[in-house]
Order: sequence, then structure tokens, then C-alpha cells
Amino acid sequence: MVIPENNDEPRLGKDVNRKAEQDFFASVKEFHGAEITSTAVNGDWKDGKISSERFYYNKA
Repeated sequence: MVIPENNDEPRLGKDVNRKAEQDFFASVKEFHGAEITSTAVNGDWKDGKISSERFYYNKA
């Protein structure tokens, strides 16, 4: 599993990506909502699962 965010170097591997997500959620002190402004699907599926994805967001 490869998950690049914005234009950063991609994280490689399920364990590395899981750790990054756990670290992110552990760092959240308060959450006041989110909004999805657009989505795109490029056919990156394998065996019924997402095999590739990319997140874009404002880091500010």
C-alpha cells in the first residue's frame, strides 16, 4: 500500500501507513468538522480493495 499526501514522499507499507494515521489521530486535541470539496476515482482497485490513493489538503 502506497499513500502519498499532497506532494510529499509516499509512505510505503500497511504498517507504516497505519502508524502514521494513529500518530495523526493521537495528535488531534479538538475536531470542529471537515468538508470534502471534491473527489476523483482513477480505477486503482485490486481484489475489491483500494490499492492506491492520494490525499490533498491544506496543511495550514
